[in-house]
Amino acid sequence: MDKMPISTAETVPPLVRIILTQAIRRRANGGITPRTFAAQILRLEKEELNPKGLDLVSRELSGGRTRFIIKEATSGAVRDILEFAADGSIEPV
Repeated sequence: MDKMPISTAETVPPLVRIILTQAIRRRANGGITPRTFAAQILRLEKEELNPKGLDLVSRELSGGRTRFIIKEATSGAVRDILEFAADGSIEPV
């Protein structure tokens, strides 16, 4: 059986990528505290993702990198992956 590619077009609102990118950059340059960052991510999940049947998983990786994985809540299918460098720049996945 062929694996389905990650698809962002169908279920992940563009606003999600924008908010994650801005929050990570602001955290990286000291513009917001870790607590404020966590609150913004939680709000994004509750208001934008959960109502669409999506979950957000975040991982702090080595070297200060951060990875966000957006999955379907019911099937666990990955809909999007974003990875950021320690400086807040987005890295190719």
